[in-house]
Amino acid sequence: MSGYRRHERELFESVAALRRAASRAERIQRDGAATRVSRGLLALRERYPELQANPLFSDLHGRLWALEEKLAASRSFYNGVCREWNNLVQGFPTMLVAKLFGHRALPFFAIETRPGTNR
Repeated sequence: MSGYRRHERELFESVAALRRAASRAERIQRDGAATRVSRGLLALRERYPELQANPLFSDLHGRLWALEEKLAASRSFYNGVCREWNNLVQGFPTMLVAKLFGHRALPFFAIETRPGTNR
């Protein structure tokens, strides 16, 4: 069981390190990597069926799954706001005012998935 704990701790530390970033572009890039790492933790349940019997791991798995769902909803909301902003910044006549004040288009959050999977 200590091997699981060590692996779990390494995953959490790498997720925390990836989510710390200075700029918005860095945060967007690192968020994709952090999501892939946390999905690796979710995949532990498939690789080690005996973990399913552990109530602590089951609770952790449920909470992590719920967190990933909330993050996905937040990304979707952010992307919707960015789409509206970008339409304003790039559309005429608002683009003239946007350029005057130095407003630029915002990047979208995009999570890379493996072809043929949802992960």
